[in-house]
Amino acid sequence: MFKKIRIGLPLRAILAIGLILLSVLSGVFLFILGIKETVSTHRQAQNYQTVTGYLYSYIPETGSEPHSAHRQRNATSFYLVYRYTVNGQDYTVATDYSTGALPEVGSQKQIRYDPSDPQNALIVGPDRGGILLFAGAMFAGIPLALALAVFIVLKSKKEKSSIDVVGATFGLLFVLFSYGMMYMASGTYTPLGIWRFYTRSFSPMLLILPLLTAAGLFVLVKSLFFAAPRRGRSQKRAARR
Repeated sequence: MFKKIRIGLPLRAILAIGLILLSVLSGVFLFILGIKETVSTHRQAQNYQTVTGYLYSYIPETGSEPHSAHRQRNATSFYLVYRYTVNGQDYTVATDYSTGALPEVGSQKQIRYDPSDPQNALIVGPDRGGILLFAGAMFAGIPLALALAVFIVLKSKKEKSSIDVVGATFGLLFVLFSYGMMYMASGTYTPLGIWRFYTRSFSPMLLILPLLTAAGLFVLVKSLFFAAPRRGRSQKRAARR
């Protein structure tokens, strides 16, 4: 009654396609959540005013008491607490995400607050919505970019190619991922702002991100301008004969 349908693909290919689809769907879901969070935040802060805030203390993710001078030994991730002043009154606001990259106490941040109720405030910069958007873009973009690169290589009709498509894709993804992570850690897109964050809040673990960026740039440049010409299939077959 039912006809058997043969896909004609090896098991590895089926598993790879399944993993790609799962990753893309997860990324789309996270991206939608990020858009929803970002739109909600934008609407909330539409009529807010801006004031300069200063990093005041850290709250360990495992606890609720701020630590202004010492870090809790068991905690590896912290919420950042900023203090700002409105009409001579001090207020505090904490990030809605935890981080292991801790800026120097006294570091400045722009704070947006509700003029009618100054204790309702938001920190300008990376937030939960931005993190969801970034994670969604990575989950969906990386497998799609790699699949597209492999498809271009396999379906290319050119006999010779001086560009390593897969290598260039890997290099670009490394650069985008590591630079995005540096933005999440420092709260700024500009190289100068990232440099200032590193000089004031240096941690050995933070060296991984610029090293990944440098490695990605190296692979990208090498794949675009210094890749060995790729021999086409017809040339390989002729050489075998």
